[in-house]
Amino acid sequence: MFFNKYIYAGGSVDNLTEPTQKFLTGGSAVNAKLPMKMTFNAGASIPLDNEKENGKSIAPAAMYRMQGPFSQLDLGMYVGIPPVSIGFWYRGIFAQDKTDAIIAMIGFRFDKFRFGYSYDYTISTLTNSSSAGSHEISVVVEFDKERHKKQKQLPCPKF
Repeated sequence: MFFNKYIYAGGSVDNLTEPTQKFLTGGSAVNAKLPMKMTFNAGASIPLDNEKENGKSIAPAAMYRMQGPFSQLDLGMYVGIPPVSIGFWYRGIFAQDKTDAIIAMIGFRFDKFRFGYSYDYTISTLTNSSSAGSHEISVVVEFDKERHKKQKQLPCPKF
């Protein structure tokens, strides 16, 4: 992971040894190899005013994942006008015509509490299975905020 005050980029690898898993089907065991999963991400936090922290900002970001023959790209952006943040995301792969979802998010920050709501609107063939989307609600409580200000933190979107 590389990061500084304004940008970050990184990657991770899961199942590096591609372990074998056993499944029982019809009373007999089947061996299946778990393929390696690679994830790459990058983003930025661009201040829109002169305030050093918690000011107006935009934060574009991207994440690409692949495992075996499957891949997924998430592209999005947050706009922060404290105490509110709004975000929009696209999930899928344009070049392969694998569009999956469009995501909208809104978040509110009050002192050490953050509340968020997002909705994934499915635009792929999964629409029939997922009733056209899903809801997500999040609540974050930051404990001992003063102690964490002394430590170097990774920049990440906050809502």
